[in-house]
Amino acid sequence: MWTVSQVGGTMVALLFLDFADVAVAKASKLTCDIDESKVELVGSQSVLQAKASPKQLSAIEAQSTGVCKCKFFKKDGNCKKHKKKGGDGWIFDCNLQKTKSGCKKRKNVWGEKFCKWYPKATPKPTPKPTPQPTPEPTPEPTPEPTPEPTPEPTPEPTSCLSTLPSDPTYKEHLNAQCVAESGQASDTWTFWVNPPGPSGDTKDCRPWCNYFKWCVGHQDFWTWDRMWKKWRLYTCQLVVDPEIWTEVEGSFPTERHIEHEVPNPCPNDLDRPPWLKLSNPCSSNMADASCQKKYGAVWGTGGFYPVPEKAEQSKRNCYLKE
Repeated sequence: MWTVSQVGGTMVALLFLDFADVAVAKASKLTCDIDESKVELVGSQSVLQAKASPKQLSAIEAQSTGVCKCKFFKKDGNCKKHKKKGGDGWIFDCNLQKTKSGCKKRKNVWGEKFCKWYPKATPKPTPKPTPQPTPEPTPEPTPEPTPEPTPEPTPEPTSCLSTLPSDPTYKEHLNAQCVAESGQASDTWTFWVNPPGPSGDTKDCRPWCNYFKWCVGHQDFWTWDRMWKKWRLYTCQLVVDPEIWTEVEGSFPTERHIEHEVPNPCPNDLDRPPWLKLSNPCSSNMADASCQKKYGAVWGTGGFYPVPEKAEQSKRNCYLKE
């Protein structure tokens, strides 16, 4: 007859065997489920690839063969708004877009689309070499060889710089202010210049005036350096012909500060900045009567009137294009 301890040990062993059988069964079912899902996933991908036409596959690849960047760039590499196009934003937000459609739809908090899709360049195929024709045998008797014509020397390529007109010359008027044909400063439209680069190298307005057709002259302002006992160039202005401005630009500026594009007919040979900051000093309100008077004034032949030098204080000079 079994004792109580023997009966208890037998029951524990039976329970352990049942638990092991259940665990093995669940593990087997889990393994089968995972294998079936893998087979189903692979099968679905194969079906999609089989059903997609070459044209559809090419369109899908085109959506991702490129990079999403800013429409216009700031100096720090992020996005900016330029001439009412694009918008402010982070370059990081553009880089996150991996498709052309997603890139074009990316907007900032103001609803402005500031990203642009730049497709990767398709490499040009390497042309196959043209086989040399098989020369025909020379008939008997062998004719005398015909002398080859002397080749003309290949002309040197024309430089872009040689096609540009020479820089304009200026007539100097010391201790004077540039004015329109009326002789009134209130009729004379000018721009303060805020060019990029070290300030000590950019206060001479003449190079900037050379770039623009509407710039008919420039004037500089000098201050007396009491420490070094000499004159120092303080700043300069571009003098504008409103009629030529309208002809070239189309409309007058409506903002006090503008970033104006710098023309560069020879970008590979001329080192010019892409833009120049101009400040309109006529008024803080572009619709103000003082601005409208300058916009509507006639420059004509232009002129100047004397401005006496303030000894050891300040002076100004006027330079008009000839």
